[in-house]
Amino acid sequence: MVPTLRAFLDDWIPRVFAERPDDVAPWFYEYFGDLTATDAERKRYARALALDLELARFDPRGRVVVDAGSGFGVTLASLAALGARAVGLEAFRPMALSAGALARRYFPELPVSTLRADVRAIPLANASVDFVYCNEALSHFLEPHRFVAEAGRVIRRGGKLMVCDGNNGANPRTAADVREVWRAFEEGPGHRTLHGHRIEVPYRQRRAERIAEALPDLGSAVVQRLATGTFGLHGEAVVEAARTELANPGTLPGPPAYDHCPVDPDKGDHIENLVYPDVLRQEMEEVGFSVRVYAHFGGAKGTLVSAANRVLRAFTPLTLSRARSVKVVATRR
Repeated sequence: MVPTLRAFLDDWIPRVFAERPDDVAPWFYEYFGDLTATDAERKRYARALALDLELARFDPRGRVVVDAGSGFGVTLASLAALGARAVGLEAFRPMALSAGALARRYFPELPVSTLRADVRAIPLANASVDFVYCNEALSHFLEPHRFVAEAGRVIRRGGKLMVCDGNNGANPRTAADVREVWRAFEEGPGHRTLHGHRIEVPYRQRRAERIAEALPDLGSAVVQRLATGTFGLHGEAVVEAARTELANPGTLPGPPAYDHCPVDPDKGDHIENLVYPDVLRQEMEEVGFSVRVYAHFGGAKGTLVSAANRVLRAFTPLTLSRARSVKVVATRR
């Protein structure tokens, strides 16, 4: 499986970077730059996907697979290259359009498509899917429980849902780091990098700019108060809530407690939320899944790391609180 997938990635990824087509968003080249640095990075990428499919005990050949939060479609295309009929779900327009452009240009023969869709309302029929793969995406969803419910609806009996995420809320150190990221994205200062995240203009400032533009007669102090109170809102809801507060003072809350992730005022997603394995297990079981939770410590870089991860994973109840990542495999009953 890995050599086949490695050959697929080796074929088209370097060509994209060499040609840089105009219909692919520039962010793609930043996000996947490592895959052009060395052949080893593409090998690692292929190995990581193969190990996930092995853990899920799922063979994609001839099966209907959904990649939830499919981004630019690299993993989605990889699943199709392994024989799946692959459908991507991506809400962010530039990513969804870029994924479609890449598919048409570089692998038009593969059964792969990207739907610009909300994972809270998956546009697929009941019991029509064999495997839903959600890799490093759940922590960005606004309402993960609704995604889980939708996955339960579209996955046929015996099908699998796999969630992989590096924001394991059961790890105290990870939780502390993520909460620090929350505060930084909301309050700033901007134009810096924290725990691997690039912070440009803080969310509160962006909401203040949106409010000031829509309500230009307000003083700066009022704008800042409204920007603080609209924590967690995005798009037109920011200005609507500000107008409501001005008409009926006291409707907005005070400063945030940072017990949940702020929301990007423009994109409307979480930059990085925490994934709590016990909560996720319960949500999956409630909609008809049998669930296995695994601590994850790596493994894609080589056989020794993979072997060590297998040992640590076998003792998940003891090792979960020390693992940065968590993998959850759920089977539809």
